[in-house]
Amino acid sequence: MNEIKNIQQLNALITETYIWSVIFSVVFIFFAILISGLIRWEGGGLDKSYIKRRISFLVLGFICSAGFYVYKYLSEIGRINNVAFQSKFTNGIAIAAGIIILIYFAISILLMKWFPKSKFGSILSKKDN
Repeated sequence: MNEIKNIQQLNALITETYIWSVIFSVVFIFFAILISGLIRWEGGGLDKSYIKRRISFLVLGFICSAGFYVYKYLSEIGRINNVAFQSKFTNGIAIAAGIIILIYFAISILLMKWFPKSKFGSILSKKDN
């Protein structure tokens, strides 16, 4: 790992962080689909399994964002010696965490709307599945 010594290297690192945030959010969408598929229907007139799916979906979304922020902070901040560059990078990973939340929830809601009869689609509402 090389030290970040100039603004071009820092901007490249921030751009790389944004790209990884998109990849990270898509991977966690697949994890959310997998986890929602593992939660069984409870059946009957009072099926509350959608609540378990919804809670796991929300928790996974926030773990994804916070985990990415902490990982990038701890793994990359040591490479940056300039305090101003560290501040800019910290802002960059905060924006990347926001991108993760935005992509995770936006794409997931679209998938839930497209497949309302699936277990993943049941997260959005408690209508008849």
